[in-house]
Amino acid sequence: MKLFLFHLILVISISNSVSQESILKDSALINRMNRTIDLIYNFDFDIAYLEIDTLENQLGDHPANHLLRSMILYWKDRPFKEDTDPYLEYQKELETAIELAIPFQENEGLYEEGEFYVLAGYGLLTDLYNGVGHRMKAIGSAKKAYNSLKEGFELKEKFPDFYFSSGVYNYYREKFPELHPFYKTFMWVFMNGDMELGLEQLKVASKEGIFTQREALIYLFHIYLRYENNPEQALPYSRILVDRFPGNFRFQCLFIESMIYNNSDSISGGMIESLINHDDIFYQLAGNLFSGLIAEEQGKFEAARYYLKIAHEKYEEMGRDDLHYLSLIYTGMARLAIDLEDNGKARRYYKLALKTDPYVPVRSEAEQFLQKNDDG
Repeated sequence: MKLFLFHLILVISISNSVSQESILKDSALINRMNRTIDLIYNFDFDIAYLEIDTLENQLGDHPANHLLRSMILYWKDRPFKEDTDPYLEYQKELETAIELAIPFQENEGLYEEGEFYVLAGYGLLTDLYNGVGHRMKAIGSAKKAYNSLKEGFELKEKFPDFYFSSGVYNYYREKFPELHPFYKTFMWVFMNGDMELGLEQLKVASKEGIFTQREALIYLFHIYLRYENNPEQALPYSRILVDRFPGNFRFQCLFIESMIYNNSDSISGGMIESLINHDDIFYQLAGNLFSGLIAEEQGKFEAARYYLKIAHEKYEEMGRDDLHYLSLIYTGMARLAIDLEDNGKARRYYKLALKTDPYVPVRSEAEQFLQKNDDG
């Protein structure tokens, strides 16, 4: 289970400036940066690298260039394995970005942007270290990111991307201990949050943020579907992402998942087929999982069992955790067991689902069944 602060400061976004001049005064540069980020989110990595080289010729050794390269590595190579070349390269890019950003914090005209570079760099280092089990390193980075995050509360009007970090904090500061009461005893060290305000701030970021629009859309989808259990609210955000970035297979997964939760019968078979036939076993897993869930929804229970069995085999073969998809596999198997009037097997699958520390929809479904079918 990730610590609460790690959820707050996963800020996959960047800022930039030209020499000693704020980017807010250079609309052409802002547009170029946005085009480059769009290429990254659409998985057009080779073209994005060329754009970054062009920016580097213009800016010199600048934190933005290193953060852009870290974004490519994040989307291309995660989950990172410790001491591999991608891990070390990613770590170096973030550390260099922070080192170059610190002088910005000391320049009154660039202060807001410097704080944002530092927040992004330390936030991503926190997530990196937590992902490989280096909790003490992660806590150290988290503390440094938290300082910039607090500064950002007062800088939103000057730099609208801080609506994103403020929104993430406000929502998860209250939601996480609500779902995980164990952490309530530690919450006194953090400023209070406001979930409704956090959602409104994320919506502002999704429209007005220069560099955080994409991440704000992802978080709004994630929150509404997996924490608020409101698939109808989640669907528009996943639709924007998949329409805007058709080359991003992860966004295709988000869109299909939200369509399934909305009981839609108009999911593209071609989109799911592209996942099943993908070279990456993660997408093969997702494609078979979604095929199984759709078959179940259509009453094709034998087909559903077939696809969910393959999805589980892909999960075992993958060799890395994606506990969210594993929880969906188990709940699907549980419902199929209920169809066979095998409540004992359904209980076992729901208990396995709960062990994955699932999001709210799975947790609610599993707990409701287990409370009604207590085996003592």
